[in-house]
Amino acid sequence: EILQTILVAGIGAVFVGILLSFRLITYFNTPIRNMINLFKEVEKGDLSQRIGVGYSDEFGNVNIYLNHMIDRLQQMTVSLEQQVNERTAQLSQANRQLQVELIERKHVQDQLAYTALHDPLTDIPNRTLFMDRLQHVMERAKRHTEFSYAVLFIDLDHFKVVNDSLGHNI
Repeated sequence: EILQTILVAGIGAVFVGILLSFRLITYFNTPIRNMINLFKEVEKGDLSQRIGVGYSDEFGNVNIYLNHMIDRLQQMTVSLEQQVNERTAQLSQANRQLQVELIERKHVQDQLAYTALHDPLTDIPNRTLFMDRLQHVMERAKRHTEFSYAVLFIDLDHFKVVNDSLGHNI
C-alpha cells in the first residue's frame, strides 16, 4: 500500500511536471515568437509595427525597449531620408550649375579658337589657319595623285607706310 501510494504520488508528480513544462514552454515561447515576428517585419522595412506589452515582467520590459528602439529607428529613417533629399537637391543644383559653366567654357573655347585663327581687324582667316589648311591640302595631294592645287601670293609694296600714317582702322 505504501508502495502504491509512492507510485501514485510519483505518477502525479510526473504529470504535474509535464503540465508545468508545457506551461513554461508556452510562457517563454509566445513572447519570443512575437518578438521574432516583429523582427521579421522590421527587417522587411515595416517600422509601423509594435509589440504588445501584456505583463510588467521581463518580457514586458524587453517589449517596451523594443518599441522604443523601433520608434528611434523610425525617427532616424525619416531624418536620413530628409538628408538624402536635401543632398540630392544640392547635387542636382550643382550639376545644373556645372552644365551652365561647361556650356560657357565651350563657348569661350570656341571664341578663343576663332580669335586665334582669324584676324581681329578684318575677321578673315589669318596666316596660322592658312598654313594649317595648306598643310592639309598638301597631305591630300600626296595621298591622291589626281588632286592638284595652287597657291597665289600677293604682296603690296610699302603698305606699312599706309598703316603707320593712317592707322589700322583706315
